[in-house]
Amino acid sequence: MKKNKFSVRKMVELGVLTAIILIMAFTPLGYLMTPWGIQITLIVIPVAVGGIILGPKAGAFLGLVFGLTSFSQSFSNVLGQQMLNANPIGTFYLLVGNRVLVGLIPALIYRGFRKINLNKSLSITICAFLTPIINTVLYILANWLIFKDTWLSNDSLTGGYNGNGGFTLLVFMLGLVAVNGIVEAIACTIIGSAICQALVRTVNKESSAIPYKSQESKMNVNKNDVSASANVDVADGTM
Repeated sequence: MKKNKFSVRKMVELGVLTAIILIMAFTPLGYLMTPWGIQITLIVIPVAVGGIILGPKAGAFLGLVFGLTSFSQSFSNVLGQQMLNANPIGTFYLLVGNRVLVGLIPALIYRGFRKINLNKSLSITICAFLTPIINTVLYILANWLIFKDTWLSNDSLTGGYNGNGGFTLLVFMLGLVAVNGIVEAIACTIIGSAICQALVRTVNKESSAIPYKSQESKMNVNKNDVSASANVDVADGTM
């Protein structure tokens, strides 16, 4: 009964986060354009929350939803069309495959932190911070590996870069999005951590994918007490 209740709650939460991603993807809420020309991707926030609260599978699914929305939008923008013309399979991996990892990797890291009994609040904060960083790094790395020629042939992307497609281009590309990545990481750390902390104290208070060591120790102590009581009863019966 309790397991079914948890499953229903998990599905409801996953559905809500999926709806949030879809709303953010197709409205200005997901991609915030700042007055100084920097675009901040806020969709990583519900992806981070889902991975941390609901686990790696949910994180991967939400990353997939995020990726599919990005891929659908690539048909309607200039850069996306250039990538599709150059390498449609590479474009799909760049926009979809990478985003699955964006939801999966932080969730696995969080699960690892909980297994070693790292403080829950600290674990949440670290993973919320890492989610947009992983998104930015994977996106640029795949761009460099798959679409370096596309970047080099587009002056608006390279901003006057006159080097070759080697490691220096990767460093240049990372430098272009460094400010974006930092701003996204700060936003996700503040907003994502606050949402996760609220959920684990309310809706998800009783459920945890990773049992605490203290809980396991308590269970072992209870088992020992039961065994000891049984031994005493047997001893009393034979005397």
